[in-house]
Amino acid sequence: MSNTSNALPELIRERLTGLRSRMRRRFLLHGGLWTLCATTLVLLAHYTIDRNLDLPAPIRLLLLGAALVYLAFGVQRRLLAPLKVQFADRDIALWVERNHPELHQELVSAVQLGSGPLPADSSEQLVHKLIEDVAERLRGMRFDGLLRSDRTRRVGLGASLGLGLLFGAAALSPEGFGVWLQRLLGASTPYPRASFLSIEVPPSQANVAIRADVEGEALQVDVARGSDLPINVEVVGKVPDFVELVVRPLQGGNERILFMTRRGERRFRYVLRRVLEDSLIYARGGDDPGTRRIETRILVPPAASGLQVLVTPPTYTRLAPIRSEGGLVEALPGSDVRVLLRASTELVAAELEFQESSSKVPLQRVDALPSDKAESSEDVESIFRYEARFNMPSSADRYQISMRAKNGLSGLGGSVYSVVPKPDHRPVVRVVTPGPSFPAMTPDAVFPLRLSATDDYGLTQLRFGRRLGSRGELAYETLWSLSEEDADSAGQVRTRFDSLRLLSPQQLFANKGGSETRAPREGDRLEFAVTASDNRAPDAQQSLPRAFRIDLVALDELRRRLQSRLRSTRRAVERTRGVQEEQRARIASMLSELSSGAGIERLGYALTAAEAGQQRVRSSLSRVRSDFCEVLDAHLFNALDSSPASKSVVEAYLSWYGREIEAKASDPRFWAYLQNERQEGRIGQLELLGRLCNMFALTHKLVEAKVPESLRILAGASTAQDDAMLQAAFGKLLEAQQKILEELQRLLTLLDDWNEYQDVIRMTRQIRDSLKDLMDRVEGDFGKQKR
Repeated sequence: MSNTSNALPELIRERLTGLRSRMRRRFLLHGGLWTLCATTLVLLAHYTIDRNLDLPAPIRLLLLGAALVYLAFGVQRRLLAPLKVQFADRDIALWVERNHPELHQELVSAVQLGSGPLPADSSEQLVHKLIEDVAERLRGMRFDGLLRSDRTRRVGLGASLGLGLLFGAAALSPEGFGVWLQRLLGASTPYPRASFLSIEVPPSQANVAIRADVEGEALQVDVARGSDLPINVEVVGKVPDFVELVVRPLQGGNERILFMTRRGERRFRYVLRRVLEDSLIYARGGDDPGTRRIETRILVPPAASGLQVLVTPPTYTRLAPIRSEGGLVEALPGSDVRVLLRASTELVAAELEFQESSSKVPLQRVDALPSDKAESSEDVESIFRYEARFNMPSSADRYQISMRAKNGLSGLGGSVYSVVPKPDHRPVVRVVTPGPSFPAMTPDAVFPLRLSATDDYGLTQLRFGRRLGSRGELAYETLWSLSEEDADSAGQVRTRFDSLRLLSPQQLFANKGGSETRAPREGDRLEFAVTASDNRAPDAQQSLPRAFRIDLVALDELRRRLQSRLRSTRRAVERTRGVQEEQRARIASMLSELSSGAGIERLGYALTAAEAGQQRVRSSLSRVRSDFCEVLDAHLFNALDSSPASKSVVEAYLSWYGREIEAKASDPRFWAYLQNERQEGRIGQLELLGRLCNMFALTHKLVEAKVPESLRILAGASTAQDDAMLQAAFGKLLEAQQKILEELQRLLTLLDDWNEYQDVIRMTRQIRDSLKDLMDRVEGDFGKQKR
């Protein structure tokens, strides 16, 4: 048997119905706020993306459709689905029990027992009592905490924030917001902007060419590989603080963002260095989302390689053509110059541009270059060969290679090559003798003319000028001129001419006519000059005249001068002997100090001073030797020695100096050679020359052997390691210096004998001349008395 059901009290039903209504209102509020929040955020995202990226209409409509789908799913899930759910009293009771565990599931039991028939084994009084107790407990219970409002508040806060941002965007830019609303529905109305950027590539560049420039499309630009690409951006409206240049490689790679440099008030500029790959380039700045795009295409630029210069010198040089690597041109003015090169691609125009003269020489294509023979025929066929030909200028210049390729690129070669004219120097004449030994001579003497003429490419003539006195023009005659016999087997003309000959003033000025009406005599001054001409065409060059002069003096005056010089030489020898005695005394003193216990270290400075003193002796003797050489030359060519063997000395002079054409005037080596010839018996007896040769030989021996031996001993003494070695060196040095003193004394004796001999001769000549004058006066007086 079953009991009848007990109906729920009205209080319980009202409380459960109230909770159900509150729950549905909360679902409605939460879903509505979520829908508002999602809608505002979607609209803000769309506004931000479209405003910054300026999306095309299809993309905008696609985004709008995606947003509507998302919102539809969100409304269905967050709003409609919760409202459709039907909550029974038992569900509400469970919800209350879960939040109020102190009911101990009595509310659920009361709802279950009061909503249907009672179980068979239940007590109606107990059930009724339970329901009454539950109703009484619900009477004072509050259900404010059953519905949590934190999530709803967060959604409401998000909706408020979204609405605030949306209204803020509309307030900041009403015009832009209105345009966005139109664009939201698919319109293509542009946004209002404060800054408008326009990008451009400067025209008229050698390594950059604009291939296509169509309004509304990307600018197509061809760039030579490795060249620089300048980009300019002009600003209309508000000038932004900075402008970015975006470079995006077309073949993949990292995008680069570069800050452009401001130039002026409304211009920005950037130069891309060494562009090597195809790129997409644009600029952005301020509220301008991006300029027109520039698409670059990299092309192989025209480049020159394998430069060669082939120079054909002027005909007069008789030189073979000269080929050199590189672009440097060094040649004689008037040479034929060919600049040869290989181009990296086929050229439609090319030329050499000279910077100083502003002239241009075109490049012509040729079939082969001189270096092509070393390559295979297959390689030669693929080479673009060009040459430029011009006449070598007389002034220095520089040139660059300007090329325009078939692909439209043109370029001016970065390298600058010099054009350096090689000077054709004028001939150079060097007159070695007459030297210092011939400042004066007698009218009947002879003098050796020894000269050397040189030129870069060839001599044609050598002329000798002479003049009696200091007035009038020099009278020139030809010493040598070029003939067919002077060219060697290779066809090269003579670039050097050496000459040695004896000249007599009497013969030079005899029967010359013109202003020379008399023969040279005592007191005259003879002036001479030698010039040379080269083979330069068309105008030959003349060397600078090499002039020298000779004063003619009486024989007695010449002897007096020579005697005075030898007396001066004698005084120099005496001073040299004094210096040598001082050096020997110094060495003896050092030897004495060393014997008394002085160490090597205390004698270092003294050794240095001794070496310097010995060098003074050598220098003084070298000057004495030069004096003897010049006096010997004067005696030889003024015929002061009447010995028959004097002619053999002249022949030896011409023979030796003919071999040693570059030897200096009055070279000691000749008189050393002559002394050796005398000792070998190949030169006969000499009177004055013999005595002078003996004094020269003594001096030459001192300069070349005796004094150097002392210097070598001194050098060894400075490196001595102990006192014994130093004492031995000092002993040898004293012996060597003693020999030098003995030789100097012999030289002084010979000089004294010479001076006494010359004094006797001079006095004898004076007596002879006095007697001759007396005889002339006596004969004159006798003749008057007889008449």
